[in-house]
Amino acid sequence: MVQTLMDAYRDKTGDEDAQPQISGGATFARTMNNCVAFGAMLPSTPDYMHQTNEQWSVADFNKAMDIYAEAVKRLCVD
Repeated sequence: MVQTLMDAYRDKTGDEDAQPQISGGATFARTMNNCVAFGAMLPSTPDYMHQTNEQWSVADFNKAMDIYAEAVKRLCVD
């Protein structure tokens, strides 16, 4: 699953050097079997996560949606 998610990310971004990241934050993934958290935080995106005035550019949001769509397709259709 992780390899499929990483392949979708790499193919959509061209970032062949990207590696899976771990977070100290809690996610719902820890409550489910065979599940991982997957977020498309781009290297160029300023990290305002969970801060006052949390924000994300529309371009980065659209890129993330493209990555998510590809990941879902690969996990559920291919």
